[in-house]
Amino acid sequence: MKNNNAPQFDAKFKTFALPAALKKSKPNNKSVNSIKEPVPPPKNPS
Repeated sequence: MKNNNAPQFDAKFKTFALPAALKKSKPNNKSVNSIKEPVPPPKNPS
């Protein structure tokens, strides 16, 4: 019984982790662009 639940949970976790990692990678790329933009403005007032 435990063996049957183990593979099911692993498959569900892997499927959920895959899209989650992809979604996290997308916002991370945008974060780099967003950080690069606000970096020059603070240097102007300085």
